[in-house]
Amino acid sequence: FCTGLFLNGTRSNLFGSHFVVYAQFNNVQSLTTGSTVRVGGMDGGQVAGIRVPTTPGGHFRLKLNVDQKFHPIIRKDSVASIETQGFVGNEFVNIAKGKPNSPECPAGCMLPSKEAVSMGQLMRQGSKLAQSLQGTIKHADTAIQNFSKVGKNANSMIVAMKPKIIEMTSNANAI
Repeated sequence: FCTGLFLNGTRSNLFGSHFVVYAQFNNVQSLTTGSTVRVGGMDGGQVAGIRVPTTPGGHFRLKLNVDQKFHPIIRKDSVASIETQGFVGNEFVNIAKGKPNSPECPAGCMLPSKEAVSMGQLMRQGSKLAQSLQGTIKHADTAIQNFSKVGKNANSMIVAMKPKIIEMTSNANAI
């Protein structure tokens, strides 16, 4: 039992040295407590808790346990984002490395966050784009048909005016 507890604790970093930072999001997608936290793309901790907002306009507040070794690269300008592993994989929190001239983020600080774009939102945007494109194609087709009608009308006008043009050039030659 103790060996299993130690192995599980080591894997989930229960016995390691870590510090806590926070991030807020409008939507946590399918993120859960225990989800991975990555720092600069490298596994660096876990989501320790998710506080549900008390009002509809509120934010979900994530408590993130991050390995102490990442503390020097997490700065006040580091941005937390919720990302998906692969196309439809597990979701995790990614913390981007901060800039060297930004102050180090102390334990307990609130990181700026960038809201994730869900697959549903992308599909809705793609659908709107397809509908807009379809409308544009219909307008272009109407314009081509109208241009074709104008061309036919111009051609029939020239054919109708041909005898008058011949008569005018004959009169010009006579003059």
